[in-house]
Amino acid sequence: MPPPADPTEVLSEPAGPPGGETPPSRSSPRRIAPLLGWRPPVKSAAVETKPQPPARPEWLKFLGYVVGSDGQPVYAFKDLRSGSVFSVRPGQRNKGWRLVEAGSTEFLLELAGRIYVVGQGD
Repeated sequence: MPPPADPTEVLSEPAGPPGGETPPSRSSPRRIAPLLGWRPPVKSAAVETKPQPPARPEWLKFLGYVVGSDGQPVYAFKDLRSGSVFSVRPGQRNKGWRLVEAGSTEFLLELAGRIYVVGQGD
């Protein structure tokens, strides 16, 4: 067994691997993680979806309204493509349609997540 090194002794050469080879660089978490199966998160190519502006369908017509026994109006609309007529109150659904807002000159209707604007005189 060699004698213990004197702590006051100064080495004249830097310690390193024998033969003058360059020591390997230190490892970092980024270099080790792939060896353990970790992969950096992939940035998704998802584009921010902006809400679509309300469509103004020519095939949807406002027919009129009636006031129910409770004093609330019920609005009637006609889908010219299918010929079906439906009536709704604000916030209510009928045949998939929901009346979002009833304004003084136009209505906002929603069907399957899409907003439609229907004017009273259209």
